[in-house]
Amino acid sequence: MRNYELELRNSRPKEQEFLENHNANSQMSSIDFLQPRTVSTGLGWNINLADRLRQAVLEKVQTNEIQIISHVEDKFIERLREKQAMVENINKKNMELEIQVEELAMKADTWQQRAKYNKNMINTLKYNLQ
Repeated sequence: MRNYELELRNSRPKEQEFLENHNANSQMSSIDFLQPRTVSTGLGWNINLADRLRQAVLEKVQTNEIQIISHVEDKFIERLREKQAMVENINKKNMELEIQVEELAMKADTWQQRAKYNKNMINTLKYNLQ
């Protein structure tokens, strides 16, 4: 059984072993994780992983925000166009109704003039009969 454990331990990646051995003893918080840490690549380069991570997260957040704002703008423009179309339809209907009111007013005036004419005709005929 010992050989199996040793073989299993040797076959695991070093990162997994590191996490298993140090996870319980580690007091590192997520804030500590985001603090700048310089790591040597062995090639003489120093890379600030936390800054790169922060930058990547910031870029992702900004990209998401831009997408959200763009989507909201698109929806707003779509609703605005719908409302403009509604206003145009209302204005068109209003124009049609105003024309109809003018036509009805002219007809009413014509009927009133005809009624006056008929009333005068009746009065003239009554006067002639007497």
